[in-house]
Amino acid sequence: MKLVKNIIFFLLIAFAITFFMQNLTSVPINYYGIEKDSFMVPLFLVILASVFLGIIIAGIEDIVIRLRLKREIKEQKKRIISLEKELNSLRSLPITDSGIYQEKKEEKTVSPSEENKPI
Repeated sequence: MKLVKNIIFFLLIAFAITFFMQNLTSVPINYYGIEKDSFMVPLFLVILASVFLGIIIAGIEDIVIRLRLKREIKEQKKRIISLEKELNSLRSLPITDSGIYQEKKEEKTVSPSEENKPI
């Protein structure tokens, strides 16, 4: 797998070098139509700068997303700890019948005198 990664890396480098060599023509850089302050830069530098700017912007966005997810994970861990404490406290309580359950249980029990009555 490492060999495949190295081959792909070197192919990309070779492609980039040949691309840059083919795009040596200079292009003017203008900002909002201001032409007196424009300067000439090789096209490959403009493209390379755009790629690096995109990488930087994507990296900043990735950092923001990671920080938000870490905060969410921290909050979820705190919630898990509090829920586990609550669960353990509920497990230690004695089991008792609730009033509703006892009423239903009493309705179902039949006295011995009622058992022998004909239907």
